[in-house]
Amino acid sequence: MIQQARPVTFRTQVEVVRRHSVFFILGTVFTFIPLSWIIMFTIFNLDMDMGAKDVDYDNINANGKQTTPTLTNIETQDNIAINNKHPSILTYTYSSENGNTESKFRTLAPDQVDRMKVGDKVDVKYLGQESIIVGLDQFGSPTKYIYGGITVFLIVGLSFLIYLFFRAKHELDLFRYGKVVDAELISVSPRRGGAKQRMRPAVDVHYQYTTSSGQKILAESWTNDLLVLNGKKHGDVIKVFVSPVDEGKSCLIPRLEAVRNGWGLIEL
Repeated sequence: MIQQARPVTFRTQVEVVRRHSVFFILGTVFTFIPLSWIIMFTIFNLDMDMGAKDVDYDNINANGKQTTPTLTNIETQDNIAINNKHPSILTYTYSSENGNTESKFRTLAPDQVDRMKVGDKVDVKYLGQESIIVGLDQFGSPTKYIYGGITVFLIVGLSFLIYLFFRAKHELDLFRYGKVVDAELISVSPRRGGAKQRMRPAVDVHYQYTTSSGQKILAESWTNDLLVLNGKKHGDVIKVFVSPVDEGKSCLIPRLEAVRNGWGLIEL
């Protein structure tokens, strides 16, 4: 039976997140930087496509109808470079069953484009409202790749934050609903970590406790509250929180949080 929830202050929730600061930092960076890019593109309406959308080149080439319109504009995208080559956007207007249609085709073929000029006739195939210039390869939309890259970063960031959410929720649920259980101290060893952890020494604690069904559970938790183990040695009794839902889940009872939240568990 789940007992009434213990109070958990916002400060305690922050401290739990800080215990997993690596996931918080990575999740925040990989989430909010891509979001800022999306906002920037939205605010400034940066159109990297410049009206030249991707079309089904193979389908149009195989099934499209041919016509020979006149080039009305040739534009180079100087803000995009592939192997020091810039894509070009060719604009032309052709007549079809749907009337006159202005179309733009993007290609990365500077040698061929350099031989073209406005007013030249070009071979075009069209299908519906979409068309291609015969003999030139289509250069894919840069916006598609940009948003594809942003999406990858966003997925990575959200993965870190989701993992952090469930890790933090697991600990906070133990704080709120965990049963206070006596456990036998097995071993204590310094916790490996970066510079931040060396400034705040932490230890890995292995302990063993018995569930309500008599099963012995060997568990591990870590803490930087070294007073909780002050004078403790192998075989001594320590207090831990054990989940009433899954007795295989447990954690050390943090003395500071017990006092901060008024849990009445000072004598640990």
